[in-house]
Amino acid sequence: MPRLQVLFASLLALVISGCQSGLSYRAVDLPSELAAGAAFNSRQFDLSQLGNSGTAVDLIQPRDTLQVLVSSGNDEDESKELKLGVSEQGTVDVPYVGQVQVVGLTESQAADAVRNACVQRQVYMRPSVSVMFSKKHMHRVTVGGAVNNPGDYEIRASASTLANAVLAAGGLGEKASSQITIYRPGGGAGSRLPSGSIQPVGHQSGDSASGEVSGGKVVQVSLLSPELPALASGQNLLPDGAVVTVQEQPARYVTVMGLTGNRVSEMPYDREYRLLDALAQAGGPRFSPWIANKLKVVRTHPVSGEAVAIRVNLGEAQRNREANIPLAPGDVVSVEETPLTFTISTISALIGVGRNALTAGSL
Repeated sequence: MPRLQVLFASLLALVISGCQSGLSYRAVDLPSELAAGAAFNSRQFDLSQLGNSGTAVDLIQPRDTLQVLVSSGNDEDESKELKLGVSEQGTVDVPYVGQVQVVGLTESQAADAVRNACVQRQVYMRPSVSVMFSKKHMHRVTVGGAVNNPGDYEIRASASTLANAVLAAGGLGEKASSQITIYRPGGGAGSRLPSGSIQPVGHQSGDSASGEVSGGKVVQVSLLSPELPALASGQNLLPDGAVVTVQEQPARYVTVMGLTGNRVSEMPYDREYRLLDALAQAGGPRFSPWIANKLKVVRTHPVSGEAVAIRVNLGEAQRNREANIPLAPGDVVSVEETPLTFTISTISALIGVGRNALTAGSL
């Protein structure tokens, strides 16, 4: 929205609020439901809250492919090199030996498991066994929106957490909001969204936390939610074909007017923007704070939509941080006229008229 339109809308809201007997509070007595929401700083957010993002030892997982080398231990016998897939049950089927459980093991531990199975099942007496990864099972995840490097990434299936997906995309961008949309595809492994169907930055898919879409499910995640640790558990790994969209914070504005320079200011994304910050950006009050000390903040009630007036004493705001309240998007800050400022302005105007008359007479 152009700044002129923002200013016009703000002025209209102020006029309407002045014509109504709406709610009015002192800044220090402001109810919690009317307080400005906390700012979200993407650069200070701990991504480990989204799931394990560490570099732990890579363990064998279902659907991996292993290169298994088995030798009887007799120099005269040839080694048998095998490529074996790990089943969903976590086993590999070694010829002449049978099923061996390997999921959750390292390569060396898996080699010991195969070696022990050879001996216990009397296939070989003193076998030599080595196990290496031939191909690891990966999940392909698309990450877009307010991240530093949006794109498609392959992430280890056992570590496809939201944290690793965001890290793969270079981390949260400067303008990232606390809202993330996750598309979890249905229809079996490998199902993906069609090319170009990633949700655009700023998209909101309704008020519900999740919803069904054709072939999958859309989940909304708030990084400020107290339920975030549950989401980050191992039961919530991103499936193959998931699409993660980090929503971008929309531009937010406040308007300053009255006995100061009229100004529409854009609020910072990553920190609180307080009353005195906005007033300073507008050039401060035209009169000394002990003369022009009445401020009013007009804010829209988040539930009723009613305009609410918040009264602030400028001197108190300078002394008391609680009175120097954080501003919310759409707030209108007005430096109010007082009897003293009105008198001074009137006298100044009369003096100005007199000077102009004297100047005209001397000509």
